Amino acid sequence: MDKYIYISSPGDNSIKILKFFKKNITVVQEMYTKGQAQPISLSKKYKLIYVGIRPNYNITTYKILNNGKIEEISTFALPVPLNYIDINKENNLLVCSSYHGSLLIIVKLNENGIPITILNTFKNVNGCHCSKFYHLKNSIIATALKSDSIYIFNSINNKKHFERLQFLVEKKSGPRHLAFHPNKSFIFSINELNGTINVWKITNNKFGINNVQKINLLPKEYNNSICYWAADIHISPCGKYLYASERNNSIITLFEINQNNFKIFFKKRYFVEKQPRTFFIDKEKNLLSVVGEKSNFITIYKISKDNGELFPIIRSYAGENPVWVIMN
Repeated sequence: MDKYIYISSPGDNSIKILKFFKKNITVVQEMYTKGQAQPISLSKKYKLIYVGIRPNYNITTYKILNNGKIEEISTFALPVPLNYIDINKENNLLVCSSYHGSLLIIVKLNENGIPITILNTFKNVNGCHCSKFYHLKNSIIATALKSDSIYIFNSINNKKHFERLQFLVEKKSGPRHLAFHPNKSFIFSINELNGTINVWKITNNKFGINNVQKINLLPKEYNNSICYWAADIHISPCGKYLYASERNNSIITLFEINQNNFKIFFKKRYFVEKQPRTFFIDKEKNLLSVVGEKSNFITIYKISKDNGELFPIIRSYAGENPVWVIMN
């Protein structure tokens, strides 16, 4: 089965489309964008990708064709640049994070998945770097890097009557990205500034989160020489392994998740592409793809189902300063 890889490369104003098949990569298309492409989100239902563009701030929507290529079909203007885009389970809403605007924006999609209007805007989410739909509660969970906070927004469709809950992390830690465990009962957040991960248990009696663990990206023997600039976090499809990237030292760390209390413990570190700002785990093929913002390359790894370890398969050029990658 072919897997198509979509990479945003703001250094040359492009989206690179690659095909991965039988351990080989071929170039499918190089789509030049009207500005710098950054975050990408996928709608499998409508076969669309949504791309945040700057400096003329907008979401550009592309149709995915049968051969993996894309064609532009709409542009939706925004007041601020985006750092993260997520789509809800029903494929009728996008939630968009803006670090520089300190905003969280909900965008309504039409019956074809095209952005048509801003449904709601949440202000003063200071340094909002990531926001994701929590489908079980019709809520959004977001990071506020500059205020060292995790926010939960309930009743997101109601402009006047919504609940906004704030949960503080350690000062000067800078929560950046989030990952949900497949059981939907735990959240894992990565802190950019101090190189730590927080494990949060979701409380159901009164919807909120409780911190159950804070752990360094690397054990003590590595910490003395590390100046952290942590970035991205993902969980394996089986729910047993967690992966986190750190940019200053170009590493991805592998943690195992205790299946009883869901705390994590360090297993291994991998030196990967230079400055791994984002990476992606493909659930169908158990693949991890990582792009290097400074190396300009992508490496695809196979995830071992036995122990979560990463085994490199192939490396390929990814464009100038690649910052986002997804697979479909």
